[in-house]
Amino acid sequence: MNYLDLAKNASLAQLHRRGSTNDSQYLGSNPKYGYTLSPEIVKAAKEVVESEKPAAWEVDYASIASKVNTKWNQGNNDTNAMIQKLSRLNGLEEYVYFEQPDGIQPQAQLKAGKRDTSSYWMASLEQNGASPFVEKGYKVWRNVMDYGAKGDGVTDDTTAINRAISDGNRCGANCKSSTIYPVVVWFLLGTYLVSSPVIQFYNTQLLGDPIDLPTILAASSFVGLGLITSDVYVGGSEEWYINTNNFLRSIKNFKMDITRTDQSAYVCAIHWQVAQGTSLENIEFYMVQNVAENTQQGIYMENGSGVFLADLTFVGGNFGAYFGNQQFTTSHLVFVNCNTALQVNWNWAWTMQDVVIESCGVGMVVTGGVSLAFLRPCRCIRRNRVVRRPKSPHLLTERQAGGSLSTGQSLGSLILVDAIIANTPTGIVTSLLAENSTSLLLQNVGFFNVKKSVTDNVLSKVLLAGGDEVLVDNWGFGRVTNSNGESSFINGANIPVMSRTESLLSTELSYVKPNFYTRRRPKYTNIGQSQIINLKSAGAKGDSVTDDTTTLNSVFAAAANMSSIVFVPYGVYRVTDTVKIPVGLES
Repeated sequence: MNYLDLAKNASLAQLHRRGSTNDSQYLGSNPKYGYTLSPEIVKAAKEVVESEKPAAWEVDYASIASKVNTKWNQGNNDTNAMIQKLSRLNGLEEYVYFEQPDGIQPQAQLKAGKRDTSSYWMASLEQNGASPFVEKGYKVWRNVMDYGAKGDGVTDDTTAINRAISDGNRCGANCKSSTIYPVVVWFLLGTYLVSSPVIQFYNTQLLGDPIDLPTILAASSFVGLGLITSDVYVGGSEEWYINTNNFLRSIKNFKMDITRTDQSAYVCAIHWQVAQGTSLENIEFYMVQNVAENTQQGIYMENGSGVFLADLTFVGGNFGAYFGNQQFTTSHLVFVNCNTALQVNWNWAWTMQDVVIESCGVGMVVTGGVSLAFLRPCRCIRRNRVVRRPKSPHLLTERQAGGSLSTGQSLGSLILVDAIIANTPTGIVTSLLAENSTSLLLQNVGFFNVKKSVTDNVLSKVLLAGGDEVLVDNWGFGRVTNSNGESSFINGANIPVMSRTESLLSTELSYVKPNFYTRRRPKYTNIGQSQIINLKSAGAKGDSVTDDTTTLNSVFAAAANMSSIVFVPYGVYRVTDTVKIPVGLES
């Protein structure tokens, strides 16, 4: 049984599809891109999981991730909650002191295993969010344990997790978009074993415990494009969702482990083909390291129109991440022991800030062209064994980005700011074939123990020499327009950039010169329930009919006065006057 045609890596094909419907020109004579899984294959993979004994980890990937993050510590950039106190005494409002021996929540105990409860306040808070436009009883907040997941690292939890996501009249196949069926799926600490993709429906947030991160573990028999997939190929070039309209989804606080999957099968941890209103945050990716033939990838992103990635750590893999998208901003991405840390196959306007690449073969590859990074060998299952059929070396090598059949030209505009590339033979691989609108700008980037900082892989030319310590204030190539409106193409040289005002810089974080000052959205991991005010429990209805103006203003004012945090459950809150946000309000 063949469980796929040609897995669609449409980084350039999709880019050209805006003006052309002839996709087959990019992949030879075969016009099929679609990636499909038959029910028989999914069933067989599950049977393999249930028949094999769990294997022990040979490498402590969590420890590797912890050590590299400690080495390049970004300092404290969480937006912390204020100490709870009354700003004004008025005889009406008071708070209940939540006492811990040291005044804060206990620190996480980072250990493997499963538990039934969490010290994180959201896990035990009344979850009374509701969508007023759907059938009664529809659940917005869902715990995977309530749907049968075990999180013991032995039981196949694929069906349970997908049931938790899809329960109710959700927006899946044959539904292009919906804003009225939202879901937050909650994962406690545990190891959730899966044998086929977890499908993230439209308007879905997958939320792990931020104090003790849960692990999503791919079984050795895993079949599918990604451990978690944000879109589903259904044959040919068709998918569930339109990639540039694939909105409203988030994944936060997880460890993603694909180390046990077939190393030649091009499995990725997250297939992230998304657009606006999306994010990946606080995730560690574990892949087999130091194996030249390994094809595992942390993130695979072929197209879309996305937004934001932050606080991601990649250990091992052929590509730590494979990016093709537009309008993206990323912050604090850390790569260690990857064959290639980051492949950027195409992009329009991508800003990467606070990037760390440590001990990889190649740091970044910024070249265009069609890359068949996901053209897999065909696989079938016989007698509970996954068997690989011969693959085509021509397809897998000649059309990869920078290969002999690719265009070789880097695409779009990429800005790399406040970055470190260390103990990596080649820092950045790109190409300069013509003077066009393509641009690459390095600002405040340090290369340490890097033989070649930037190379042109088409001309086999070093654009920026390496060394034990190469500090780049501002360098790049692209079309530059001066104050007189005159433009010229800068072909690999120092490029004037804005000066960094001291007030914009971090006092804690400096890779070369001080990094730009950044703050994350608050995690609120060190507070108790007494500091939380549930907006609906305090009287708001959120039913789209009741006028909630007075309640919102009253609750917000009281919360700001008490330095409390307002939790806003899902709802549609109708207002008829201005809602005032007081200074100091947190939510």
